[in-house]
Amino acid sequence: MLTIIMKKYICLILILLTGIQGFSQRKFQRSEYSKYLQNHPFGSISENYTLLLTGYFDDCGEFGGHEETIELLRIDRKLRAIVTIYDQSCQETNYAQPKIIESKTYLVEENKVSFFQEYLSNLLTKSLEYYLPFHAGRIYSAKLEFRKSDEDNDEETKNDYSFQRINLIYYDNSSSWTAFQKLKNLLEK
Repeated sequence: MLTIIMKKYICLILILLTGIQGFSQRKFQRSEYSKYLQNHPFGSISENYTLLLTGYFDDCGEFGGHEETIELLRIDRKLRAIVTIYDQSCQETNYAQPKIIESKTYLVEENKVSFFQEYLSNLLTKSLEYYLPFHAGRIYSAKLEFRKSDEDNDEETKNDYSFQRINLIYYDNSSSWTAFQKLKNLLEK
């Protein structure tokens, strides 16, 4: 009788140890990914946070132009860049929702991460330069913020800056800074 009870306890202990071992392996995989993100230059960019780089080009002078964006985000734990080019908006009626002309997604390999770091460093330096307001010129920006879903269409959610971590803006009055275009070209190679 004692051996039957001992066998039950031994089986129960083995089942518990097997279950604990299964849970510990899953946690180990998550912690490896967490370590990877902690050591990665863009560890803040996750499925929830996105880095949005924007270039506004004054094709129509002070009457408008077009916008291009590079959105850096993680999809399935891989860093990707979505390059979007919008239609020219030179009339007042086009400003609300410009039409997307082209949108492409690129895998950002580790050797290209330094190009983004260099761009952000240059953008920070440029954003701190002396600025005189003009009616025309190019505008470059970088925002690291909580990724809003398509369902977030109400004004309160759109203007919620509580999750914004970076907001850099550079007004290029001379239209001579070409770093955004160079970064976009490097992605396309």
